[in-house]
This record gives sequence, structure tokens and C-alpha cells, in this order.
Amino acid sequence: MGFSQVAAFVLLSGALLYFGSVMLESSLDAQGRIDDARREADARAEAARQGSITIDSATWQQGPKRFTILATNDGSVTFRADLVEIVVDGDVRTTDVTSQRVDGDTTDVWSPGTQAEYVLVLAGYSGSSQPSDLLLVTDFGTKAYWRA
Repeated sequence: MGFSQVAAFVLLSGALLYFGSVMLESSLDAQGRIDDARREADARAEAARQGSITIDSATWQQGPKRFTILATNDGSVTFRADLVEIVVDGDVRTTDVTSQRVDGDTTDVWSPGTQAEYVLVLAGYSGSSQPSDLLLVTDFGTKAYWRA
């Protein structure tokens, strides 16, 4: 074997070793990210199982087309009140919320045992009477349904 063959073998071996170490590091990093995502999904699923909300009342004012919703967090999980999705008669109306309070305070923390109040002004609502269907969905996917 000549010098050029030995040098080529050393370079090729070094390149393969480097490639193998990069692949191992990448695969371990990807596995770590997958494990983190699974833990997060499990935590959200557990929170959804332990969460419970109830719509206590939904009051409609025809003139200003104002819908006031009172809901109670009956579960053992704290929700983010500002991340609750509100669906009225099949349309997502979260952007129509003009006021959101928890136990009378302007806060985003919706703790167990507290009541949240959402006031919506449905400017684009074309119905002539009170909306008949209401759905609240928390940030963990816990749902409450109300029908007039």
C-alpha cells in the first residue's frame, strides 16, 4: 500500500467517524424533543380529564346584541380565562369579547371554584332572537355546552 492509499483510508475513516457522531447527536436530540412533546401532551390530557366547567347562565340583550355568559370552573385545574374559545351558534366569537372577568376581577387566571364572566357584543350577528347554542372550550380542551 502506498502513502496515498493510507491517507485516503484515514480521511475516509475520519469522515465516517464524524458523520456517525453527528448522526448520533442528531438522533438523540430528536428523541429528546419527542419525549418532551409526549410529556406535554400527557400533561394537557391529564388537565383535560381533571378539568370541568359549567355554564351557569347566558343572558341576551337584543338592542346592543350583547351576550353575557357566566361559567364556573368546577374542576381541579386552573385555566387561562383569556384563552377560552367561545362558539355562538356555530361561529367562533372569541374576538367579540368586550369584557372578561373572574370573580369580578380583571384577570386571566381562572382558578377552581371561581366564576368567569364573558361579555360579547355580537355586532355581525344576524339573528332576530337570542342565540340558541353556546360552547366554551378551555385552553386544555375542556368543554361546556349550553342550549337556549
